Amino acid sequence: MFSPLAVAQVCIVQKRDTKKMYAMKYMNKQKCIERDEVRNVFRELQIMQGLEHPFLVNLCVDGKKGHHKLAFYSTPDGCPG
Repeated sequence: MFSPLAVAQVCIVQKRDTKKMYAMKYMNKQKCIERDEVRNVFRELQIMQGLEHPFLVNLCVDGKKGHHKLAFYSTPDGCPG
């Protein structure tokens, strides 16, 4: 269950061709703007782009689809979610 105040939600997804698992974080862009969270979103993106560690989730791809901002993170090996 997600908080009605949450700007982002995370779910586990699997890439079809490789079967690799990813954590997909999606944010409603309009809610980010309404709650004045845009600066925090970009700060998080900047930090995650500079991180690479085998025991942490690492940013693989970020993009957008419609009214949502998407970010895909690789999960550590052996960690289903």
